[in-house]
Amino acid sequence: MKSFSLISVLSLIVAFLPASVQAKPVAVDTSCTTGNATVVDASGVSVGFSSCIGRISGNDAARGGALMLGMLNDDDVFGDLDWVFAGKSDSGDFWADEGEDYGHWGLFAGLAPISGPFVVSFKHGNGFSAYFFDGVTSVKGGWFSLPVTRANGRTNALSHASLFLAQTTSIPEPLSLALFGFGLMGLVVVQRRRLSR
Repeated sequence: MKSFSLISVLSLIVAFLPASVQAKPVAVDTSCTTGNATVVDASGVSVGFSSCIGRISGNDAARGGALMLGMLNDDDVFGDLDWVFAGKSDSGDFWADEGEDYGHWGLFAGLAPISGPFVVSFKHGNGFSAYFFDGVTSVKGGWFSLPVTRANGRTNALSHASLFLAQTTSIPEPLSLALFGFGLMGLVVVQRRRLSR
């Protein structure tokens, strides 16, 4: 019976672990940069967005946020994260200065602050712009100014704002855990054989 070296066993373990998936490049309109969105973190510091997309034609919150969730989860526009639709301002999930082209948005007093990656999108006219925030903690709200969207240089007023939250708790896949466990057992067997010689 051939004995496996420690390196070959480790190589087998690494070969069966899932590879990390990188964000796919997606060609989108980036006119969102003519607008702005910031948040205020727990320390009271105003923090700008990490990246943005839009103006994108359509409704970001229709059918439970399906259009935006497709861009977030399938196209990975803001990285390989698992996203959920958290609600929109005109449904009472949080508030925003609707009917304005700039203003504030925020969580109601009883809601827990946002920590971890999130996206706030702003529906205005027949489209929306989305702003990604990462590395912020205890966010209760912020402010926005919408991008110029009309030929005359004017901006459509805010219809509603929507929140999308990244699920930051990773749940290991059963197969990956099983393979990792078998690899560790193999290492123990190899090590015991070496020690018994």
